[in-house]
Amino acid sequence: MKKMVSGLAVGVLALGAVTACGGSSSSSSSGSDNYCTALKDADAKFSAVGNGDVAQFGDAFDALRHIDDIAPDNIKPQWDTLTGALDQFQAALDKAGVTMDQLAQLKDATDPSQLPSGLDPAKLQQLGTDLQAIGNADVQKASDDISKDAKDTCGIDLGNSSSSSPSPSQ
Repeated sequence: MKKMVSGLAVGVLALGAVTACGGSSSSSSSGSDNYCTALKDADAKFSAVGNGDVAQFGDAFDALRHIDDIAPDNIKPQWDTLTGALDQFQAALDKAGVTMDQLAQLKDATDPSQLPSGLDPAKLQQLGTDLQAIGNADVQKASDDISKDAKDTCGIDLGNSSSSSPSPSQ
């Protein structure tokens, strides 16, 4: 059980790391400013997720979907790939019957007695497998491209945000 729960946590945090690596470029200055501001907001939210605050996933997902909506054309396909992964993540949670609140509780569970009530261990095991499959090579490439573009365009180093984030208190 500990291995299954750890696998879920790794899958969740891996998706957080993948989606935290978002960024882009824009040719319009006000569009670029809005885009960069949205990136900074999403980066802070996923830094919190990467630091174990799984309850922030909902807000972080909303922020990434907003970025996808405003992403410049040169990086839009990569954002579409990431938001597609988010949709797959949500579908995997729905299939397993897991809410975001339960997901937050799962990250600290080390044995069956700590699982949120009403969760099916077999569905949780499948959820772990499904979550690991989401972080495929296409998603990783999109993430890498977005990270590079975020650094080049907005001066945001999203790739390092979850590991050494001096994120401000909110």
